[in-house]
Amino acid sequence: MKVAFRADASTRIGTGHIMRCLSLADQLAARGARCLFVCRAHEGHLLDLIVQRGHEVRSLPGAPATDSPSNASSGLTHADWLGTDWRTDAGQTHAVLAEFRPDWLVIDHYAIDSRWEDMQRDVCARMLAIDDLADRQHNTELLVDPSWYAPKSAAARYVNRVGTDCECLLGPKYALLKPAFANLAELMPPRDGLVRRLFVFMGGADADNETAKVLRALMREDLQSLVVDVVIGRGHPDIAGVTKLVEARPGTRLHIALPSLAGLMARADMAIGGGGGAGAERLCMGLPSLVISLAENQVGMNRAMQDAGYVKYLGESRHVNISQIADGVVEMMSDPSALVRMSRMGQEILPGRGSEIVAARLFDGTGSRKENVRS
Repeated sequence: MKVAFRADASTRIGTGHIMRCLSLADQLAARGARCLFVCRAHEGHLLDLIVQRGHEVRSLPGAPATDSPSNASSGLTHADWLGTDWRTDAGQTHAVLAEFRPDWLVIDHYAIDSRWEDMQRDVCARMLAIDDLADRQHNTELLVDPSWYAPKSAAARYVNRVGTDCECLLGPKYALLKPAFANLAELMPPRDGLVRRLFVFMGGADADNETAKVLRALMREDLQSLVVDVVIGRGHPDIAGVTKLVEARPGTRLHIALPSLAGLMARADMAIGGGGGAGAERLCMGLPSLVISLAENQVGMNRAMQDAGYVKYLGESRHVNISQIADGVVEMMSDPSALVRMSRMGQEILPGRGSEIVAARLFDGTGSRKENVRS
């Protein structure tokens, strides 16, 4: 089977879309599929990583260093993330797919909707859209949204957004994680609610350097006893500055571009992080989390998860200061029973086998568009 992926990473987009597609591609490849990624060469792309993971890549031209071509006419909130207008992108992708002829095309991009998808119909058999915004139309056989929303809310978000015969796989059960997370989580004893070690990861791009803000918060005297693991990506905007902050705080280690976060999450007792893809990994590992939205599109789900008791949410990064982060850590540490409950709830809703489930569904090859599946 041949599967093509259309997704991007950049300093603005972040790395989450590519990382979850890679998790799915690895599962498909393990079953014998040939996977091709079609990506635009934005600043901060992950083309080399995709090749390292054993998959093929076709690079689309990067956006100009200055003003990128306008995609405003598409009417999509994240239109300019594409780096060109949607018709140009669809045409360039079509040319690649016409040669590859995939059995499935997987689309994970906030700047792509049904109009773009319709232009690929004659060069691929079936399509899967990965989405967590529910803010645009899709015309695909399958849709995966791993976001947590109350079951009725999850289904309602896609009413009139997809065709009546589109199969929707909704909920954290379908989060596209590496197998290492589920495998390790199954071996871990229950957490005891005591906080000795913190895990800090503010996204693979962290364009606004929220990592430095968190580290300054952890300098506070009443938090000095905590051991801290800090992870940043290779494209972080201020590696030297973060390194200095890490060196200035006892018991703190810096990790750059780790292939997996599972080990550090397993050793930690609590996390501070953004609301992107790493949030699903933390839930799978039962890691209680203090969460800060790094982008506007993370706000809705973070609020919903706080209301349901899965995380403690501080707000959007631009509104969260150093003192609020430090106070939030102290507040969480003061209630071990709440952390134990948060840990258990996370693992209950996110067992971490979504990549395997979705890969098996693609290999079904049935193309059934009859039933919505929710969890």
